[in-house]
Amino acid sequence: AHLAVAASPFTADELHRHSDYPRERIHVVPLRIDVEDLAKKPSDEELTALRRQWNAEGKRILLYVGRIAGNKRIDLLIHALAQLQRTNVMLMVVGDVTLNDAARILHPELEALAAQLGVANQVVFTARVPQVTPYLHMADIVLLPSQHEGFGVPVAEAMAAGTPVIASASGALPWVLGADDPNGSPGGLTFREGNVDD
Repeated sequence: AHLAVAASPFTADELHRHSDYPRERIHVVPLRIDVEDLAKKPSDEELTALRRQWNAEGKRILLYVGRIAGNKRIDLLIHALAQLQRTNVMLMVVGDVTLNDAARILHPELEALAAQLGVANQVVFTARVPQVTPYLHMADIVLLPSQHEGFGVPVAEAMAAGTPVIASASGALPWVLGADDPNGSPGGLTFREGNVDD
């Protein structure tokens, strides 16, 4: 190939490191999101109906959007929720629980973990949803605790929706948030990878 394209500098560096493909021939082209569409806030009626659908009235919503997979570290979010010890906070996990074998195995394991930690009634798995935008606007915080992330589309979508973001300082996430720019103002907070306390 004369040229390779990667979605982030992290992915470009991984490609170079694992294949010895010349780094100078790898161009970074970030994934595209529709910022204008994501920034449009749904009506109050739609958000109220969505809260009612998930029994989330009067609750603070921590939102995860993405695949149900081990590297996404949803287990960290359940542990963190248990440490908060606040009954008015819920973790909403938006992702297809039947997408593949990994999701079908991990979903009941995560539900069992929530039950073991005493927060089962505060963790909701929505499965696949028709549109993620209303969930982004309903959430108080979007969380992405991945231990390996080549871009992190939900982080960019949350920033476009104006929802606060907390993400693992792993992979491309600091770059997407602008947290690795010493002269800039990051679009969210990062925590040490795999560190529930942080």
